[in-house]
Amino acid sequence: MNPSTLISALNGAAPNSATSRHAQLEKQAGNLVAQTFFGTLLKQMRESPFKDEMFSGGRGGEAFGSMYDQHLAEHMSRGVGRKLVNSIVKRLEA
Repeated sequence: MNPSTLISALNGAAPNSATSRHAQLEKQAGNLVAQTFFGTLLKQMRESPFKDEMFSGGRGGEAFGSMYDQHLAEHMSRGVGRKLVNSIVKRLEA
C-alpha cells in the first residue's frame, strides 16, 4: 500500500470527525507496516537457506505458511510495531 492509496482511503472518512479520521489513519498505517515491513521480514525468513528441516511445517507449512505469516505480521504491527505506526500517523497528520 502506497501513501496515495492511504490518503485516498482516508478521504472516505467524515470530514468533521477528527477522531474517526485518526482511527482510520492508525488502521491504515498499521496495515502498511504489517505488509511492507513485517510481511517482507517474515517472507525472507521463511525463504532462508539456513532453515532447519526439523522445524519445517511439511505440506501444511507450505500450504498455510503465508497465511500464518500474514496473521503474525498483523499482530506484530499492533505490538512491537506500534511505535513505527504512531510515527507514520504523526507524520501524515502534520
